[in-house]
Amino acid sequence: MKIWIDGDGAASLPKSTFVAQGGEGSVYRLGDRAIKIYLDPGRHLLAEKLVALSSIHDVRVVAPRALVRRRQNGSPLGYTMRFVTQAEPLCRFFTRSYKEQLGIAPEDCLPIAEGLAARIRSVHAAGALVVDANDTNFLVGPASREVFAIDVDSYQTPGHPATAIATSIADPRLARTNRFDEGSDWFAFAVLAFQLFTGLHPYKGKHPRVAGADERKARRISAFDPEVRWPRATYPVDVIPAGLAAWLRAVLGGDLRSAPPRDFGAAASLATTSGASVGVATAAIARHRLFEVGAPIRRLVDGGVSLWTLTDREVQRDGVTLGAIPAGALRAELLLGKNGRAALVWLDPQGRMKLEGIGGPVLPIELHGDALTNVEGRVLLHRGERLWELRLEEAGGSLVVGTRLVASVLPHATKLGEGVAVQSLLGATYVSLFPQPGRHEQVHVTELDGREVIAARASGRVASLVVKGRAGLERGLLRVAPGTGGGGGYDLTLEPAESADPLPLVALASGVVVRVTDAGDLEIFRPVVGDPGRRKVPQAGCEGLLFGRFGGKVLCAEGGAVYRMSTGPDERVSTATNRPA
Repeated sequence: MKIWIDGDGAASLPKSTFVAQGGEGSVYRLGDRAIKIYLDPGRHLLAEKLVALSSIHDVRVVAPRALVRRRQNGSPLGYTMRFVTQAEPLCRFFTRSYKEQLGIAPEDCLPIAEGLAARIRSVHAAGALVVDANDTNFLVGPASREVFAIDVDSYQTPGHPATAIATSIADPRLARTNRFDEGSDWFAFAVLAFQLFTGLHPYKGKHPRVAGADERKARRISAFDPEVRWPRATYPVDVIPAGLAAWLRAVLGGDLRSAPPRDFGAAASLATTSGASVGVATAAIARHRLFEVGAPIRRLVDGGVSLWTLTDREVQRDGVTLGAIPAGALRAELLLGKNGRAALVWLDPQGRMKLEGIGGPVLPIELHGDALTNVEGRVLLHRGERLWELRLEEAGGSLVVGTRLVASVLPHATKLGEGVAVQSLLGATYVSLFPQPGRHEQVHVTELDGREVIAARASGRVASLVVKGRAGLERGLLRVAPGTGGGGGYDLTLEPAESADPLPLVALASGVVVRVTDAGDLEIFRPVVGDPGRRKVPQAGCEGLLFGRFGGKVLCAEGGAVYRMSTGPDERVSTATNRPA
């Protein structure tokens, strides 16, 4: 595509520059700039609104910089902006599993909340309003904790009112006034900040008499109310800094709409108590403790004869620590070889792949990458237009990492999840699964064309997807039939999602898939396309758990403990609750 950028001249947008397509437009990357092209030719950013937005003097508010036209002096069809790398939607940081995967403790949420407030203050200082300050319109750097505001062209400026806001963050006063102001922005911030620290929407959880988030919001019954019961996979309310917590109570439970205090108060507490009623056993599901490693587990890996676990600091085999994860090794993955040999693999800030042998040295290899993911003991490396599978091999008595090309992809439009890759091919959504070593099966999921996949996780030929929709997040369950390149077909079910966590699931060799629902129910079904059978174990108490498999059995991890799941008496003993004081 040929375009003209005001102040810069002619440019070209080949297919390799494509990044993503949403409901409003497509995004391309040119160097350090992003180019947004509206899908509707009749819609464009007016020059006077661009001028108004350019008065936001905050480089982390990704505001439009210049208009883009089909040709010089033609009608605008889009605009340029800063391209943000190494950042994820804010909603991902609400989930406990994602935080523990990255080693984000409750106190690490403080700079994120402060950055979020700073972005909103800078928008207000320019005489504009964010309005739709939802959890997908802010990006966060997992390592830097920097917060970026995106979709800035929808902001309200003088003479250009905003028209939409997500229900989840809408100020209940809008039902009376129907008018956005700085107070409605700060109400949205309160909702996001509460979720960031606790993992719970402030009008969710179970109240004994008032059901439904909308009714709870209208009656100002927030999760601070002592009668509200919280889900397991949350952090207690006392992780919120004291000064911010007092302000949140007044906003979420009343009509205060002023800006939050600049000093949020004391640093966040280190409490990590999980949700309510964690000691309740069910008739159908029980857990039998295998071992404990003393730190939150972020990965369970079936090594055939041994079970490997990774925490943020250490790697263990059958509960015995074998090595430390180097400081700064964000998202280190475990690569398994033969005879109990293994290696840690990670990328440094410059994209260089680093190795550290477990049980013996590994010969160094010069590789660069954009992202890594784990595929049940295997590791995939994404670099530019290639997706490589890494192998740990013997070479003259030493270990060396080999590579095998498994897929060609668009460099900027590919997202890796655990066991899965999702690619937007000029708006068409393709999902790739890797059920066996060196095997790549890809399907075009037409129902997801033009939609953004926020997060994904897969086991075998089943994937759990979190998708951004107009009414909020949706959860997709995808089953792919065996066939060359995924040609055997697929089926997909979609339902509203309570969080951006793709949720635990594990496929067993016996032909059974086990997954957890948003409500904490356990679902058991076959990975067969079109099979309607599905058994549900209600209130199984599995929310917030990490799943894995070993020896044909389903395992789960909670904190630093590993359990085998089965029927019979539950061996857990706990009375911890998450009822706010």
